[in-house]
Amino acid sequence: MHPHQDATRPEGRLPFELPRSMDAVRASRPDGTADPVFPHGHGLEL
Repeated sequence: MHPHQDATRPEGRLPFELPRSMDAVRASRPDGTADPVFPHGHGLEL
């Protein structure tokens, strides 16, 4: 059986944001984000 032929559909959401670059990490506050590459709640939809 191929895993993509199962009756269930993969799904999920990011519980955090991913910064665009290391410079963005260095410039940000520990609890702040400005322009993430993937925002909180971004997720997989098939």
